[in-house]
Amino acid sequence: MELTYYYTSVNCAYIPRARILAKTIKAHNPNAKVCLVLCDKLPEQWKTGITPFDLILTIQDLKLPVENLDLWIFKHTIREICTAVKGQAILDLFEIQGAEKVIYLDPDIAVFDKLDEIEEILDEYDAALTPHITQPATSSEDIMNLEHPLLTAGLYNLGFIAVKNSRNGLEIARYWRDRLVEYCYDDYSTHNFMRGLYADQKWCSLLPVLFENIKILKSPGYNVARWNYPTRSITQDEQGDYFVNGEKLKFFHFSYWETAKHEGFKNEMNDWYSVQGRKDKCLKNLAQWYHEQNILSEEEYTNDKDYKFIYNYFSNGEVITDQHRLVLRNNIEIWDKFKYTNPFLVNDDINCYYSWYKKEAEKNEIETNKIQEGKNNQQVSDKSKAKKIIKRVVRGTYHILPISDTFKVRIKNSIYTMLAPCIRNTFMYKQWEEARVLPQVSIGNKVTNLKAKDEILLPGLNITGFIKGEFGTAHSARIFINAAQSVGIPLNIINSNIPIPHKCNDITYDNILSDKFSRCATLWCYNADMVPVTKQYVGNENWKNRYNIGLWYWELPDFPDEWVGSFEELDEIWVTSKFTFNAVSKKSTKPVYYVPLSINMNLEEIKNDRSIFDLPESPFLFITMYDVFSINERKNPKATVKAFLEAFDVNDMNVGLVLKVNNVEANQKEVEELREWIKPYKNIYIVAKTLSQNEVYSLINSCDALISLHRSEGFGLSMAEAMYLGKPAIATNWSGNVDFMNAENSCVVDYKLIQLDKDYGPYKAYQKWADPDTKHAAQYMKKLYEDKEYYENISIRGKDTIRSQFSPEVVGERIKQRLIDLKVL
Repeated sequence: MELTYYYTSVNCAYIPRARILAKTIKAHNPNAKVCLVLCDKLPEQWKTGITPFDLILTIQDLKLPVENLDLWIFKHTIREICTAVKGQAILDLFEIQGAEKVIYLDPDIAVFDKLDEIEEILDEYDAALTPHITQPATSSEDIMNLEHPLLTAGLYNLGFIAVKNSRNGLEIARYWRDRLVEYCYDDYSTHNFMRGLYADQKWCSLLPVLFENIKILKSPGYNVARWNYPTRSITQDEQGDYFVNGEKLKFFHFSYWETAKHEGFKNEMNDWYSVQGRKDKCLKNLAQWYHEQNILSEEEYTNDKDYKFIYNYFSNGEVITDQHRLVLRNNIEIWDKFKYTNPFLVNDDINCYYSWYKKEAEKNEIETNKIQEGKNNQQVSDKSKAKKIIKRVVRGTYHILPISDTFKVRIKNSIYTMLAPCIRNTFMYKQWEEARVLPQVSIGNKVTNLKAKDEILLPGLNITGFIKGEFGTAHSARIFINAAQSVGIPLNIINSNIPIPHKCNDITYDNILSDKFSRCATLWCYNADMVPVTKQYVGNENWKNRYNIGLWYWELPDFPDEWVGSFEELDEIWVTSKFTFNAVSKKSTKPVYYVPLSINMNLEEIKNDRSIFDLPESPFLFITMYDVFSINERKNPKATVKAFLEAFDVNDMNVGLVLKVNNVEANQKEVEELREWIKPYKNIYIVAKTLSQNEVYSLINSCDALISLHRSEGFGLSMAEAMYLGKPAIATNWSGNVDFMNAENSCVVDYKLIQLDKDYGPYKAYQKWADPDTKHAAQYMKKLYEDKEYYENISIRGKDTIRSQFSPEVVGERIKQRLIDLKVL
């Protein structure tokens, strides 16, 4: 049996948290071996061992390649020394303990599930890393809060790394060891920022470039922490198990927490479970659990109450400051002078670092004071200059260029965006914040703040589109109305008068339809290609003076060049999937914001009655759905039929496939060809009439599972709706639907990307889309049909994902917050 070691690295103060880590590793992985690397003096009472660790290595035990261990330790802070030893610890566990695989976890991590997958990954790969984030930011605020810091801190969070004892794995470990021995400095805390180092993390950003066969572990259940949980939704089932975006929570990183008995702990705990302005119950449960575990662990760990990190003090008890360390490590001449001494020792020796430093500090005190005084004067001067510059900007005094008022506003807001992080803590920040002018609209030749008291433009949102339509984008417009209403956003709802070939008989919002665009902002629920004709029909008077937001869908990686002109007619674009966000953002000249669709139904109006649709009562029925206007080749219903025929015998009447086709009248020939193709198969049924929305829900509810072997999706609404109803969904594991579908809550089908063989409507031949594996889909169909337990698990998890993460209230709050940020509420 292969030997796998888990390990962590701490000083004595962190032993209680390291014990929580070790206990949770062993609770879910009973055969695991756990090693504690202690960068401190081991207390007498623990020299016989610390439960539940299998091995304790002190810093003196490690085979660090340094000439003078005391000097090397001295130049590092607590955090730096605990991270600087991590590479050597891996090598020692390989070479001395005989480990085949080594997995590092930070001491403030807790494990919540088996970690077999990591060990299995190391069967194929030589190392594994987890990135800090796995999804692009969807707003300027998130870019600055989530992405921008990683340009300094590193792409991967080194609270986790896994390495295999292979030739390449050893090279990776040795490279990391060598860099940490020489350059493991935490520049955030030592103010040596120009180095661009961040302890152990920045070096690992290079690993996937310098070495082959490294797995980047993107599963949301790993390394959940405060830097990524705004994009990771945590839920808890009835058994108490936690799930992250529908996948099992593997380990949670409780980073930056104080000890359990620290007086600020509870306040910090409250901050932890506040996500994007809302309180998250599951995060609160996790926080409370960790708080209680810390208390228990500290009570069991009976270290001295007056404990002090041994390497923070000279031998006479005086505190070693960062400046003591920096002077020694940053000056080659001083380093050479003391490289054979123990800098911790205080004595009368001529080579005593403490005595030398004290003497030099006293000698330079007067000069230092003069320098500091000059710096203070310079800072005052710089602040005065900055204040004048800011005043000049915010007053709009642009005398050097003949620019328009509108462009002045853009300049102000651009400068604000660039400078706000720098001046946020300065005395002029309040003045700057008050002067901010985002967003504005143009009224004639003037620029007017949208929050101005204008009798015509009221706070809130106009939503316009094909509100009465019986097709996909019309349905999504009604979904946005429902989400906005659920959180009390003031609305005007305007149905489009643009002539279209679709049926428009939906009456959901007939009683509140308006013809007035009287709100400050408008959500235009029309795709990019319809923007020019929409503006023509609506009229410029309903377009100008408002903050105009386009709700766009797109299903392929490259956004069409011929639609780029539509950006200029709008102030902002909203998209409903991260897939579309990536495509649109690449070519957008305006902000792009991610707002998913929400799913909600009045279950009292949803029926489970197959007779309504002339379907047989007893068989297990799969259903696939598409609209003729949505391009048959993209929706790919023939692949679904093929998968069904691969899974089941054509004469097996205990199972069936339902093809729901919408807007049949638009292409009778295509539908007749489909009818002819499936004619020999008595267990395949077609529902070809246009249904109301509740009838569509009832049809899905009357079937047992939904399948969509699409080539691409903008969101994947039918899949989400089926999951809401507790119907397992089988779908291609590509494009918009992967925002809510994964292997834990649905049946995601393998695919390969292929180039289009020709143009299909707006989908041009140079693009690529997915070719789903029908054999893989057939396996899922058989499994859902035959394995009742699997069916129930997928059903429950899918329903929980959609109802908890994509409810109107959750999405509505996201919409509301964006409108507040835009100052139109």
